[in-house]
Amino acid sequence: DFAGALSRITALGEAGQVSSAIGITNQLLAQQNSLTQDQKNELAAAIYQSQFENRAGNANISRELQAQKQIANHPEWQISHDGCRISREWKSPNFMAAIDFFNRVAELAEAENHHPDLHLEGYRHVAIEIWTHAIGGLSENDFILAAKIDQLAWSE
Repeated sequence: DFAGALSRITALGEAGQVSSAIGITNQLLAQQNSLTQDQKNELAAAIYQSQFENRAGNANISRELQAQKQIANHPEWQISHDGCRISREWKSPNFMAAIDFFNRVAELAEAENHHPDLHLEGYRHVAIEIWTHAIGGLSENDFILAAKIDQLAWSE
């Protein structure tokens, strides 16, 4: 039936099995004279959604592969378990050195218009997380900022 076929198209699209989704779509299109205009609209929406999800999935895979390549140039930084952020931790010589470091990172971040999350715990345990908020994940700018942060020296 039409509703079952529509569900299968959506599920296959979400699973990245676009060629199977296209096969079911073609079967429905062969029956297009017997479909109502609403059913045709639903079919078009399902096709669009499955193609969109496939493209988004491929973009995420591509971004993850790029992140894995980029992180190799930044051995002190870690990619988060969800692959959306990079982070690094330091142990500051003292509290004031940590605050001075954060101030210099803040100045750099403002100049770059790219603002990381700064964390200070236990008065000298420093951590920084970077990601591109606009895309909800990692971009090349995140790794550029990480490299620039790495250039900042600790004060004593």
